[in-house]
Amino acid sequence: DVSGHLVKQSMSRARALDTSPSMNFSDEVYELT
Repeated sequence: DVSGHLVKQSMSRARALDTSPSMNFSDEVYELT
């Protein structure tokens, strides 16, 4: 249904937002060390 699709879409968007900063953070840490 539509609500399930919106929830799945928001979860995927939140997961993308969660993974990108952590990847950038790990890259920064790798550059610092």
